[in-house]
Amino acid sequence: MRFNRSSLALAGLLALGLTGSAQAAIPNNQTGVYSACMANTSGALRLIDFQASGNSCKSTEQIMGWNTAGPKGATGAQGPAGAKGATGPQGPAGVSFARGHFRNGSHTIGNGYTTLATVEMPSGMFMLSGKANVYLTEMPVLELWSMHTCRLLQKASSGAETVHDIATTEVSDDYSERSNLSMMGLAYVPPGQTDKLHLQCKDDGLASADFNSVNNIKLIAAQVGGYTVSSN
Repeated sequence: MRFNRSSLALAGLLALGLTGSAQAAIPNNQTGVYSACMANTSGALRLIDFQASGNSCKSTEQIMGWNTAGPKGATGAQGPAGAKGATGPQGPAGVSFARGHFRNGSHTIGNGYTTLATVEMPSGMFMLSGKANVYLTEMPVLELWSMHTCRLLQKASSGAETVHDIATTEVSDDYSERSNLSMMGLAYVPPGQTDKLHLQCKDDGLASADFNSVNNIKLIAAQVGGYTVSSN
């Protein structure tokens, strides 16, 4: 095996550079650049500590430098989209929670709305339902009638109000003395807010509060994960 003079000189210089690397800053400990002097005639290289004072190339040499890692190349073109993966299994149903207010006994109402039941609704979506039974006392000789109206009212802490449903029925002491009112709705409470849901009723008839009453009152707000509504 034969070696030319330039190869031997380069091997010797590299060996010297490696044995002295423990003390010298090769590569540059700030930039990571290797520095070397290349002879103009033979092309032989010798590593130098570019940071050391007075360590520079001769007039017959030219400075060379390179990094341990080359410059970053251009970003390649984006590959084609992969095939759509299989649909995962359906997750478990979310936890629901119902809040209710049930009242027994008879409750009189007047010509203005009277709150008969209330539940609190924290942030989320709710399915609402309300029910009340109205009754007009039987009076001999006299003929009395009453027009009962009940509603589901959502009231925010800011004072904003939303009526979700209204039900109306007429009762008479000479004919139908009892009737049921049922209401339903969907309510949304924004995050960080707690609203109140009221079941309210009033009497728009001729009978006074002494002769009509509301009983068997039920108000429910069931928290749900979402909803779909179709309206015709």
